[in-house]
Amino acid sequence: MGITTRIASFRIDHDDGYSDRYNSTTRAIRSEALGGTIWDGTTSFIILRSQKSASELADAIYYGSSLSPFTDTLVVLDPSNGDASFRGIVPDKPTLDHLLHDNALM
Repeated sequence: MGITTRIASFRIDHDDGYSDRYNSTTRAIRSEALGGTIWDGTTSFIILRSQKSASELADAIYYGSSLSPFTDTLVVLDPSNGDASFRGIVPDKPTLDHLLHDNALM
């Protein structure tokens, strides 16, 4: 797989472990970014370049962080082909699936 741009977005539940999970998630994402270069100008939305598929990158971020599968959400998108991968809870997943399958990002 070639190097392409990926988008990672996440939601972390505001509980006692929020800061630790947020910091571990952003560290995991940065460690997956080629050259460590990311754009994180908005909260919980990060653009990075990776050789991994959306699913492989989601696994690397999920297992490399402290995200909770019961309260947190991770979405990794490949805007070049509409590929998406999710970890944790995904609110309103049917709508998200519908928008992604209609190639709304392309």
